[in-house]
Amino acid sequence: MVINCSLLFMMAMLFRASTVIISPDLMADLDLSIENLGLLGSVFFYAFAAAQLPMGLLLDKFGSRRVLICMNIVGTLGALLFARSHGINDALIARFLLGLGMSVNMMGSLKLYTVWFKPNQFASITGVTISIASLGGLLATSPFRLLVDAIGWRSGFMVLAAINFILVICFFFWVHDAPRDEISPSCVHTEKQDASQWQGLRKLFGNLNFWIIAMTMGLRDGVFTAIQALWAGPYLIFHLGLPALKAGNLLLFLNIGAIVGAPIGGLLADRVLRSARRTGLISLCFLAFSILLLVFWPGPVHLLLLAMVLFLLGFFAPFASLLFAHIKTMMPPEMTGVSFTGINLFSAIGGGIFLHALGHILGHGPPADTMSGGDFQMGFSVCFFAILIALVLYWFSRESKTATTSIKEL
Repeated sequence: MVINCSLLFMMAMLFRASTVIISPDLMADLDLSIENLGLLGSVFFYAFAAAQLPMGLLLDKFGSRRVLICMNIVGTLGALLFARSHGINDALIARFLLGLGMSVNMMGSLKLYTVWFKPNQFASITGVTISIASLGGLLATSPFRLLVDAIGWRSGFMVLAAINFILVICFFFWVHDAPRDEISPSCVHTEKQDASQWQGLRKLFGNLNFWIIAMTMGLRDGVFTAIQALWAGPYLIFHLGLPALKAGNLLLFLNIGAIVGAPIGGLLADRVLRSARRTGLISLCFLAFSILLLVFWPGPVHLLLLAMVLFLLGFFAPFASLLFAHIKTMMPPEMTGVSFTGINLFSAIGGGIFLHALGHILGHGPPADTMSGGDFQMGFSVCFFAILIALVLYWFSRESKTATTSIKEL
């Protein structure tokens, strides 16, 4: 079950970042402007964000199994439609369906784990899932580029759709909402529980500290998502003039950094600094520094150093997960789930906004400079200042003095 859930989550991460290394192909084949490319990347996240709170309610009411199966079929359909797109409108509809279908893979898996595993096993199982899922971003770089070079991007998406559908079939036969001798809590749903859910949402959105943490998440995760899922590729290919495969190799360092940084960030917050807030503030400083280096990078030189900068950016980006640990210290146990969903909502909104906004900035520069350094410097400068704003915002957040921040509990 864990492997199946982890692989579905990995496919969500792969689909999310799948346009980053094939952006030149998409622009040529679908006749896209650079602004269209930004919109195409952002619509996945708009659909993802719009689905978050409704999906949370559906998971509680119908259970993870049915919701995951139905939504992944929608996502598979979106991948197939994207492979057959012939213009921006077709592609937007397809990417919207992809974002909608993939929106439940993380939360649905975590909900399953709360039923199938003991509390003291939850952290290790979740860690395995996140590690496997993070491979999706890595596979979306050089490996996907090699596949596209071999069979084309349309056939490449058909292959991804086939893999996702096979995983859905395996999920259907092998995964259940609860052990057969138990009744899943999702199967017992009352009007009282519905009322309690809505009360929890009202209480959450009335909490100032939640808004500070959520907006911080939207800014920092939005910036990294925009860079990782799309604009890092055009930056390396168009701005620095690197071949697509070499750009893909550099993007590997960005994603390897994310895979390595996620567990280390938890250990720092839990064992060393013993504070999710302090660890998060430090990571924001390093994020701002690494993006500033990209703003002023001189060109296709010092590629080993550039790989190290991308690794640094990737390493500190997943420290955003500490914001889940932070909000956990501020909310009662019965509101943990809705708190996480609320934070995840802002994460998705941030990704969509920054993908779209950077496309707008890059697409409205001087015509001769549309793909040149001036536009990318401006776009990445916006990212830098967004992280600075997040740093200032997060400085005013508060952390429970009595709660022990433990990433292990996530």
